[in-house]
Amino acid sequence: MPLDHRTTPLGLAAVLALTLTVGCGGSPKPQAAVAEAAPVTEEIDRGASFYESEIGGMNEAGVEDTFQALARPIGRCFEQASARVEQIGGSFTVSFRVDRKGHTRWAYLKTSTIGDRATEACILDLVRSRPWPKPLSGEGLAEKTIDIEPSTAPHVLDQKRVRGVARLAKTRTAACRRGVRGTFLTTAYLEPDGRVRTAGVATPDEKTESVADCIASEVQKLRFGGTGKLSKVTFEI
Repeated sequence: MPLDHRTTPLGLAAVLALTLTVGCGGSPKPQAAVAEAAPVTEEIDRGASFYESEIGGMNEAGVEDTFQALARPIGRCFEQASARVEQIGGSFTVSFRVDRKGHTRWAYLKTSTIGDRATEACILDLVRSRPWPKPLSGEGLAEKTIDIEPSTAPHVLDQKRVRGVARLAKTRTAACRRGVRGTFLTTAYLEPDGRVRTAGVATPDEKTESVADCIASEVQKLRFGGTGKLSKVTFEI
């Protein structure tokens, strides 16, 4: 499956160098008959003169090269999913944080219309396990958006047609969300009779990634109106 890569701006370096100088001035005193002792200058420790932010920059070309190397493995994630949904495809944006050694600290899907949680987990596992370019300073943040074209385009439902089920989904997933605020973007593939074949979820931030499996599981228990054909729908919870 072809992958269309679009890179969003990466984390910018924020480094502040601070130099402190202290000077004294004034008119020279008249010479006294007796030489005075030279004044003692006390050295004051002003602290560090270099401050580094928590988030530093990342080499954009290096990040892009790493994603190019991930193209084939990501493609295999979708190939495996095609056994469940032949029309699998969609767009997703992965956001992640890299520590000073180039290891992924966390990763989550900021947006996703894949509609299959197993595929989303497969992609996140690849991002988490891949070594990344070391940030220029501090730790680094990066995002990447990728489009996957399906082999056959599914019938797409307007979310206005599923408002009632979307409200029910919000109620059914309340225990999963545990009071967390924010919007969970949910995509599902529907059987011709309205049953959910697979579902996927994009979370508001990295802290809520842990509840995505629970939400997807609850969405799969829902029943939508039948269309007589395999359909795809995206809605917010």
